[in-house]
Amino acid sequence: MTNIQRSALFWVFLALFTLIALISLLVALGLFPDADPAFRKVAIGTFVAGVGGDMLVVFRGAFAPRPALFITLAFEGKQPQELNLERAAKYEVWQQGKVVRSGTIGIEGGRQGGWVCPLPDEIDVRDRIRLVLREESDSEWEWVVPFFAFNFNHQTAVRRRQQGSGGG
Repeated sequence: MTNIQRSALFWVFLALFTLIALISLLVALGLFPDADPAFRKVAIGTFVAGVGGDMLVVFRGAFAPRPALFITLAFEGKQPQELNLERAAKYEVWQQGKVVRSGTIGIEGGRQGGWVCPLPDEIDVRDRIRLVLREESDSEWEWVVPFFAFNFNHQTAVRRRQQGSGGG
Protein backbone atom coordinates (compact mmCIF):
# COMPACT_ATOMS: atom_id res chain seq x y z
CA MET A 1 0.00 0.00 0.00
CA THR A 2 1.43 3.38 -0.98
CA ASN A 3 1.61 6.42 1.29
CA ILE A 4 -1.17 8.12 -0.69
CA GLN A 5 -3.47 5.13 -0.27
CA ARG A 6 -2.62 4.88 3.44
CA SER A 7 -3.28 8.60 3.91
CA ALA A 8 -6.57 8.41 1.99
CA LEU A 9 -7.77 5.51 4.16
CA PHE A 10 -6.79 7.41 7.31
CA TRP A 11 -8.89 10.44 6.32
CA VAL A 12 -11.83 8.34 5.09
CA PHE A 13 -12.04 6.39 8.36
CA LEU A 14 -11.51 9.50 10.46
CA ALA A 15 -14.31 11.31 8.59
CA LEU A 16 -16.61 8.27 8.81
CA PHE A 17 -16.24 7.83 12.58
CA THR A 18 -16.51 11.59 13.13
CA LEU A 19 -19.73 11.70 11.11
CA ILE A 20 -21.17 8.75 13.04
CA ALA A 21 -20.30 10.39 16.36
CA LEU A 22 -21.69 13.79 15.30
CA ILE A 23 -25.01 12.41 14.00
CA SER A 24 -25.42 10.24 17.10
CA LEU A 25 -24.79 13.22 19.37
CA LEU A 26 -27.33 15.36 17.49
CA VAL A 27 -29.93 12.58 17.73
CA ALA A 28 -29.23 12.17 21.46
CA LEU A 29 -29.69 15.94 21.95
CA GLY A 30 -33.06 15.76 20.19
CA LEU A 31 -32.19 17.83 17.11
CA PHE A 32 -33.72 15.15 14.89
CA PRO A 33 -37.25 14.69 16.31
CA ASP A 34 -38.21 12.21 13.57
CA ALA A 35 -35.29 9.87 14.34
CA ASP A 36 -36.07 6.19 14.84
CA PRO A 37 -36.83 5.56 18.54
CA ALA A 38 -34.64 2.43 18.53
CA PHE A 39 -31.69 4.52 17.32
CA ARG A 40 -32.46 7.24 19.87
CA LYS A 41 -32.02 4.62 22.66
CA VAL A 42 -28.51 3.71 21.49
CA ALA A 43 -27.42 7.17 20.30
CA ILE A 44 -25.16 7.86 23.28
CA GLY A 45 -23.49 4.45 22.92
CA THR A 46 -23.06 5.07 19.21
CA PHE A 47 -21.55 8.48 19.95
CA VAL A 48 -19.04 6.90 22.34
CA ALA A 49 -18.23 4.22 19.76
CA GLY A 50 -17.71 6.91 17.08
CA VAL A 51 -15.35 8.88 19.32
CA GLY A 52 -13.57 5.63 20.22
CA GLY A 53 -13.21 4.82 16.52
CA ASP A 54 -11.72 8.27 15.90
CA MET A 55 -9.23 7.76 18.71
CA LEU A 56 -8.28 4.34 17.37
CA VAL A 57 -7.73 5.70 13.85
CA VAL A 58 -5.65 8.66 15.06
CA PHE A 59 -3.50 6.72 17.53
CA ARG A 60 -2.98 3.81 15.18
CA GLY A 61 -1.76 6.23 12.54
CA ALA A 62 0.39 8.20 14.98
CA PHE A 63 2.14 5.26 16.60
CA ALA A 64 2.31 2.75 13.77
CA PRO A 65 5.83 1.58 13.00
CA ARG A 66 7.35 3.32 10.02
CA PRO A 67 8.16 1.01 7.15
CA ALA A 68 11.79 0.92 6.14
CA LEU A 69 12.73 3.16 3.22
CA PHE A 70 15.13 1.78 0.65
CA ILE A 71 16.21 2.63 -2.85
CA THR A 72 16.84 0.16 -5.65
CA LEU A 73 19.75 1.56 -7.63
CA ALA A 74 19.90 1.42 -11.43
CA PHE A 75 23.16 2.61 -12.97
CA GLU A 76 23.30 4.60 -16.20
CA GLY A 77 25.10 2.59 -18.87
CA LYS A 78 26.11 -0.32 -16.61
CA GLN A 79 24.58 -3.47 -15.26
CA PRO A 80 24.69 -3.64 -11.45
CA GLN A 81 26.71 -6.87 -11.61
CA GLU A 82 29.50 -5.01 -13.47
CA LEU A 83 30.10 -2.62 -10.56
CA ASN A 84 32.37 -3.20 -7.62
CA LEU A 85 30.91 -0.69 -5.17
CA GLU A 86 32.19 0.01 -1.70
CA ARG A 87 29.69 -1.09 0.91
CA ALA A 88 29.13 2.45 2.18
CA ALA A 89 27.68 5.55 0.55
CA LYS A 90 27.58 9.21 1.56
CA TYR A 91 24.19 10.86 1.85
CA GLU A 92 23.15 14.48 2.29
CA VAL A 93 19.78 15.88 3.35
CA TRP A 94 19.01 19.22 1.68
CA GLN A 95 16.67 22.01 2.75
CA GLN A 96 16.42 25.34 0.94
CA GLY A 97 19.56 24.68 -1.08
CA LYS A 98 21.77 23.82 1.93
CA VAL A 99 22.97 20.56 3.45
CA VAL A 100 21.35 20.21 6.88
CA ARG A 101 22.46 16.68 7.66
CA SER A 102 24.89 14.18 6.17
CA GLY A 103 26.36 10.83 6.97
CA THR A 104 27.33 7.41 5.71
CA ILE A 105 24.98 4.51 5.03
CA GLY A 106 25.59 0.92 4.02
CA ILE A 107 24.50 -0.48 0.69
CA GLU A 108 23.58 -4.06 -0.10
CA GLY A 109 24.18 -6.06 -3.24
CA GLY A 110 22.56 -9.16 -4.53
CA ARG A 111 18.80 -8.47 -4.61
CA GLN A 112 17.89 -9.72 -8.06
CA GLY A 113 21.48 -8.97 -9.02
CA GLY A 114 21.15 -5.27 -8.17
CA TRP A 115 22.16 -2.83 -5.47
CA VAL A 116 19.86 -1.65 -2.70
CA CYS A 117 20.40 1.28 -0.39
CA PRO A 118 18.38 1.19 2.86
CA LEU A 119 17.88 4.72 4.18
CA PRO A 120 18.53 5.49 7.86
CA ASP A 121 15.60 6.06 10.22
CA GLU A 122 16.37 9.76 10.60
CA ILE A 123 15.59 10.33 6.91
CA ASP A 124 11.93 11.21 6.57
CA VAL A 125 9.82 10.67 3.46
CA ARG A 126 9.63 14.46 3.02
CA ASP A 127 13.41 14.92 3.08
CA ARG A 128 15.28 15.82 -0.07
CA ILE A 129 18.37 13.66 -0.27
CA ARG A 130 21.45 13.20 -2.44
CA LEU A 131 23.50 10.02 -2.50
CA VAL A 132 27.11 9.52 -3.62
CA LEU A 133 28.43 5.98 -4.13
CA ARG A 134 32.08 5.08 -4.70
CA GLU A 135 33.47 2.17 -6.70
CA GLU A 136 36.59 0.49 -5.39
CA SER A 137 38.34 1.92 -8.49
CA ASP A 138 37.59 5.42 -7.01
CA SER A 139 34.93 6.28 -9.60
CA GLU A 140 31.96 7.96 -7.96
CA TRP A 141 28.27 7.70 -8.81
CA GLU A 142 25.58 10.14 -7.72
CA TRP A 143 22.00 11.09 -8.35
CA VAL A 144 21.52 13.57 -11.15
CA VAL A 145 19.31 15.70 -8.88
CA PRO A 146 18.43 15.27 -5.23
CA PHE A 147 15.05 13.60 -4.89
CA PHE A 148 12.39 13.23 -2.23
CA ALA A 149 12.43 9.79 -0.62
CA PHE A 150 8.65 9.50 -0.89
CA ASN A 151 8.56 5.99 -2.26
CA PHE A 152 9.40 2.86 -0.28
CA ASN A 153 11.01 1.19 -3.29
CA HIS A 154 12.35 3.98 -5.46
CA GLN A 155 14.28 2.75 -8.49
CA THR A 156 16.38 5.54 -9.82
CA ALA A 157 19.19 6.03 -12.27
CA VAL A 158 22.52 7.22 -11.01
CA ARG A 159 25.27 8.57 -13.23
CA ARG A 160 29.01 8.71 -13.02
CA ARG A 161 29.95 11.76 -11.01
CA GLN A 162 31.84 14.56 -12.74
CA GLN A 163 34.96 15.81 -10.96
CA GLY A 164 34.22 18.78 -8.72
CA SER A 165 30.42 18.49 -8.95
CA GLY A 166 28.35 19.46 -5.95
CA GLY A 167 24.76 18.91 -4.96
CA GLY A 168 21.69 20.88 -4.13
